[in-house]
Amino acid sequence: YSVTFNLYIGVDLINLPTNTFCDSPDPNVNQLCIPKSLDDSIKIIAHDLGDRMNKIADIVKSEDPDVIGLQEVFLLRKQFPGNFFTNPAADATEIVLDFLDVMMLALSSK
Repeated sequence: YSVTFNLYIGVDLINLPTNTFCDSPDPNVNQLCIPKSLDDSIKIIAHDLGDRMNKIADIVKSEDPDVIGLQEVFLLRKQFPGNFFTNPAADATEIVLDFLDVMMLALSSK
């Protein structure tokens, strides 16, 4: 028997307010700036995330499924300057929040 869970990010990142453009180290490229509200939103996500993952882990422990499916397992990374306007450029490597790590920690604690 299998179960599936949608981990849901918990905030709409698409509609976050952005400052127009900010200067890039490259004078030929402007970068879209995300204001501090992104950091605040990530704190909100992280605060709620542990509780949500623990509730899922409790269900998994009580149901004991053979297979667990996970949807919307986010890996949030950041970098400056971003590569939105400079593709192809290296993707961000600084991990801010990894939903799979949080889920695995919750499962291993049960």
